[in-house]
Amino acid sequence: MGKEQFAFVCFFGLLFLYSCHSERVSPVQEDRVSLSAFNETFGSPHIFDADEGVCYYMGAWGPGATLMKIRFQDDMILSMESEYYEEAVLSTYIPRLIESLRVEESEVDEFYRRIGINPLDVANRALMFLTNVMHQTYPNGYGEHYMTSEPYKDTPFETSYPVWSPNSYQQWNKWWQRKGHVYFSRFQPKGVYFMGDDR
Repeated sequence: MGKEQFAFVCFFGLLFLYSCHSERVSPVQEDRVSLSAFNETFGSPHIFDADEGVCYYMGAWGPGATLMKIRFQDDMILSMESEYYEEAVLSTYIPRLIESLRVEESEVDEFYRRIGINPLDVANRALMFLTNVMHQTYPNGYGEHYMTSEPYKDTPFETSYPVWSPNSYQQWNKWWQRKGHVYFSRFQPKGVYFMGDDR
């Protein structure tokens, strides 16, 4: 078993232990894990919001995946919860993933020094997840794009191995506002929230 496979086994083991059936776990103070230690083991989150004190780890899209939500204060994890989700929920998180691509140079040193999270790592992980999702779902669902010549032309996910750049956020945000949100809106029932998230 390779290192990456072993990490995924550990990751989903934690999902099971900490949050079966979407139960929230709030460990006692002395048993809390630091976010930087969690980050060293499982890599950067896909979505990181320092102001809200929350970050998200997205499981591999299959279709459908498990999403882990972690609340933290400073460097300490306060709670973890997870839930399996499909397209109806995915569409509410794509704007947040795209927001992860926006990296302010001043944030890199600040967050890395204070919490051990590098926004550039978050951006790269979000970018790869977004690309994998689009290659499975856009434009005509799972597998159907193989029948189309150049299905991803003129999109920010033309390549299967994207590399983050300072323009990544603008490219993805423009595509989402122009085309993406229309495609994914068909999956999103009004009023559906996930694990208490309402935006």
